[in-house]
Amino acid sequence: MFVDGVEFEAVYETTEGSVWLLCGIKIRGDEIFFDGLLVYPVTGKRLVVGTAQMRSIFRSVEDAARLQGFSRCFVSALRTTGAAPGRIIRLVRRLT
Repeated sequence: MFVDGVEFEAVYETTEGSVWLLCGIKIRGDEIFFDGLLVYPVTGKRLVVGTAQMRSIFRSVEDAARLQGFSRCFVSALRTTGAAPGRIIRLVRRLT
């Protein structure tokens, strides 16, 4: 599912509508990096997707990474809307 140097893209359903998730993938040993994570509506219309739904979406991505044998994931994203637009988000999650 995840391949070093290849973009990851997937569509996820929320109660507000479908969202597209896109990011670059870097793999270093048993660590995976989701670089430049973007989440945007499939329809092009503005959606308000809550934090709980975004966490649920990313949990499914983490589960896929865990199944592929990764022990940690790193996420970088630029927030474009919401409470702090322009803020760079960096997360580190242990998958084991």
